[in-house]
Amino acid sequence: MNHPCNLMDGLTPLDEVLDDGPNRRQRRSRKDINYNDKIDNRDLCYASDEDPPAPTDGGEAPKVTVVYEPDSSSGEENDEPDVDDGQPKTKKHRLGDPPASPGDGRPDAAGEAVGRMATQPYDMRKVPWAPRDPEEFEKASIITEVEGRSEWTELLQEMMWVCNEAARRASVAKNPGAKFFDKPLAADYMYDRVALAADEPWGMVARDRETNSMQGFCMLGTFASWDKTMRWASRDPRAWGVADYDPNCGRQYSRRKSLKKDYSDEEAEAAAAQAAGDARAKADERKLQAYVAAANGAAKAAAEHAATERRDADGSLTDELERTQRRKAESDARMTEWPDLLEVSLLGGLGCGGQLLAASLKRATERTYRRTRFSAGAKDDDAGRASDDDDGGDSNKQKPPRYVALQATETAVPFYERHGFSRVGALAKYRDRRDMPELAYRHWNDRICVSQTHGASHMMAMRLGEYAGAAPREAPGPKIKVEPDASDEARARAKADVIKIAQSAIQCNTNVIGGSGVFRELVVLAQGRAGPWGAADATLTRSLARVLVVFKSNACGSAKQVLRTEVLGDDAPPDGGDEPPSDAPPANG
Repeated sequence: MNHPCNLMDGLTPLDEVLDDGPNRRQRRSRKDINYNDKIDNRDLCYASDEDPPAPTDGGEAPKVTVVYEPDSSSGEENDEPDVDDGQPKTKKHRLGDPPASPGDGRPDAAGEAVGRMATQPYDMRKVPWAPRDPEEFEKASIITEVEGRSEWTELLQEMMWVCNEAARRASVAKNPGAKFFDKPLAADYMYDRVALAADEPWGMVARDRETNSMQGFCMLGTFASWDKTMRWASRDPRAWGVADYDPNCGRQYSRRKSLKKDYSDEEAEAAAAQAAGDARAKADERKLQAYVAAANGAAKAAAEHAATERRDADGSLTDELERTQRRKAESDARMTEWPDLLEVSLLGGLGCGGQLLAASLKRATERTYRRTRFSAGAKDDDAGRASDDDDGGDSNKQKPPRYVALQATETAVPFYERHGFSRVGALAKYRDRRDMPELAYRHWNDRICVSQTHGASHMMAMRLGEYAGAAPREAPGPKIKVEPDASDEARARAKADVIKIAQSAIQCNTNVIGGSGVFRELVVLAQGRAGPWGAADATLTRSLARVLVVFKSNACGSAKQVLRTEVLGDDAPPDGGDEPPSDAPPANG
């Protein structure tokens, strides 16, 4: 998660942005700022179409009751097995289990919801695919509108397993022999999108008419962010992040072989030292070439994405988004919301995602919007509720949103493009720190990791009034061959981008947690722009690669010195604040 917000209506100057340490977004039960997406036994779901193995005794499988116990004062876990007394087996609270509230031994709102989401509400393998044909879909399925935080919370269990089942079927279709697959969404992320929504979420749910089982869902609400320094900026090269980069490309050359030295005389000692020096130089050269190749590959992948994706290339859409109003969120004062920007928060389905999205966007242009006032009771934890003084009068009405945005996975980008969405760029300072430069925005997450898995968010947006339904499906055509732009104008523009990105990287405070990841991402991005897919400056590319060769996360003074002397030279900014971007759109009204 990103930094809590403290904005009044309108924008807060960046020089007033403060960082309040590691306890950001701390509620009654502490949650990690990054969602647990590592693969473990709880995340790997059974993928085979066959039934799970039957119990060995031929009877029913033993039931497991999960008991959430508070952590002991010593912080140690009790690993002793439960006594077999003929009762259903229990398991102790362990690291990674839903959090337990202190004192009463019962789960809080988040832990209870996440605990329910761990089990299937019913056999999801028997839920039929929703027909893609609109007429057939109307006969076989029904769409209902759902509004309210508590209503969506009750549906989270079904929503989670609709996503799991969609991923399971895709895994089996791709590999009929697949036995396991990874969950597409984390349970606590889905819960937070409902419990911490900026207003009362609303949307559509599709169910099978015969069995009443859920086939899909689409939840919407006011766009909100944990970053008060977030801004929309498609023209800034940093806004698109790094694509398809291997962060371990040079690690294999870091472990140099130790040479056997003979110190019997001075001549042998000098020969051993010379050999060691040559081996070190060769290893550094191989490591440098590995960084150059990885950055060039990432730049090529970024150029291919830019050529094939529907993007806000001229920045006109993000300029409009940046001029819209933003304010402190009603549900949580630490968030910033854009009342003129609607967000598709959660979307999943078994063949009906497109129809749910179309129905929701059509409904978004017709419904009445109200500004909901929230109050939190003593036992509510982070699940707020609408206050009793909301009488539904005209005083709480607000204008309908003019824009809609969302965060998409890389594989879902073509799906949203068929519905008229375009990729847009966004920037934010890491954890809203003044000593951090801007880099590609992470939506509802502040993990900085230069890799394909944890890269920048794929933000997409469109003007709501321009929505005209989904475009017809087209058969995939031949892969577009992309060539570098070798014009002098393009290379000069890329060179300017390299200097701009390097200037922001050198201002990064790498002594804080996550600072080294910010620095590395900006250097890799600058290196890609300096290569053949940008400025085509081999000397500049090698200098930036040398920054990564000497870079150490806990002591990067040498790397910054190389960046200052070999890359920036006279363009190096003085120690201090980051220069504002030259293409920043005018402040919003």
